[in-house]
Amino acid sequence: MKINTIQQAAPGAAIDSPTGFITKQIFSERMAWSLRTTDNLLKARKVPFCKVGKMCRIPWPEARDHLLRNYRINAVNK
Repeated sequence: MKINTIQQAAPGAAIDSPTGFITKQIFSERMAWSLRTTDNLLKARKVPFCKVGKMCRIPWPEARDHLLRNYRINAVNK
């Protein structure tokens, strides 16, 4: 007999959250890079974010569009 388990999502892990804000950890997982890389990008202000006290949240749609618009390298066919 197989037992199905349900994993609870971490706070801020909703794909389509009503506000669109996610945590640094979730952002790092979605972008497939380390948390340190995310911290460095936030410190250099290359990714938009909102900070209230010590809580930092990243607006996912806006951050994704910003990275695609400003840091995408298009391949050139020769």
